[in-house]
Amino acid sequence: AASAPPSSFQGSRAPPFPPPNVEDGTGDPSGGQMQLRPQQQQQLLLGGGADLAYMNSRVDAVRQVEAGLQQLQQVFHQVANLVAEQGELVQRYDRQRRSPA
Repeated sequence: AASAPPSSFQGSRAPPFPPPNVEDGTGDPSGGQMQLRPQQQQQLLLGGGADLAYMNSRVDAVRQVEAGLQQLQQVFHQVANLVAEQGELVQRYDRQRRSPA
């Protein structure tokens, strides 16, 4: 199964801190890059790793579900084949019972 690239992941987890806001003074009004405090940089790095680990765990879980569904599909095909074989045996038995000996 194909998986989406990490950049397109839109999970329900919030970022480690809110985006900057120019009006309240937490952003850069000049349009340049925002300067992060060391604590914010560490949060961003740790949060990014946690998000990546979370995404990887979700990908693994989806793959396990997919593998389980494929196994279940095989079981249903096997059961369908057994039912068809049993139906043929019943029809053959019924024909033999009805035919004059």
